[in-house]
Amino acid sequence: AVKIKNGPMVMQTNYNLTVNEMVNKQMKVSPQTDGAAYVYAAYVDQATSTVNTDGLNVRSTPDSSSASNIVAQLNKGAKVKQLGKEGNWIRINLGWRNASAAEVQKYVDPANIAEGTQSYFQFLKLSEAANLNPAEVNSKILAGKGILAGKGQAFITAAKTYHINEIYLISHALLETGNGSSILANGTMYNGKKVYNMYGIGAYDSNPNYLGAKYAYEQQWFTPEAAIIGGAKFIGNSYINNATYKQDTIYKMRWSATATHQYATDIGWASKQVTRMYSLYNLLDDYTLYYDIPVYNK
Repeated sequence: AVKIKNGPMVMQTNYNLTVNEMVNKQMKVSPQTDGAAYVYAAYVDQATSTVNTDGLNVRSTPDSSSASNIVAQLNKGAKVKQLGKEGNWIRINLGWRNASAAEVQKYVDPANIAEGTQSYFQFLKLSEAANLNPAEVNSKILAGKGILAGKGQAFITAAKTYHINEIYLISHALLETGNGSSILANGTMYNGKKVYNMYGIGAYDSNPNYLGAKYAYEQQWFTPEAAIIGGAKFIGNSYINNATYKQDTIYKMRWSATATHQYATDIGWASKQVTRMYSLYNLLDDYTLYYDIPVYNK
């Protein structure tokens, strides 16, 4: 079988900043990471995982030649979660912590993201339909996915109507519905009408099924197809086709040139989000790729 891939069609967005200027902007809004950190082994009792000095610097890299990689400090008696040892350093897990400038640059700089890799999909232009074949979507992606099975045409209609990439919509729906198995996806009663919600819109944690059903009722999502197509409009208006922000790639959602209206504080969020999308594309033979690559000043 030969994969029929049109493109990729490549365009660019100039951020009108240098990479360093972008990193400096991001550092002002406290970017976070769950990545490993390092402490000098001599200052930790490795048998008990206990710090034996005050003011122990925690660094994002095993290097004490500069202060730029210091991300936290620990005092005597603090416990650390050891992940391993690298030379004279212990690799530890702090959970979520402040990211260093070097760590931010690793994710911000497009030069670090190789074409053809999974991470490169964060540049996928989400405001462009992928021109998928509904029969192929149904047989290769949605088969066995509960209420979503056979709904390939609805996702394609939604994508073309609201200018959103179909795979992004499908990925979002699979995640939010537990592969088509959730209560909201399969229909729940509200004011005497059965309603559907495929993207978890309005389903806040305080009472997700009730609030998600209420929102679906207000939007008149009385069929699975209506929920798929109508929900796409909401998704598009928030980021992808927002007139003010125009964040139509996963990269742009995470890394705004103004460091505002960003979807997450996790520096690895964009890379993590593309995993499912990349795997779905690999199931298909017929699609068009559109990329929008960020460009920074030298």
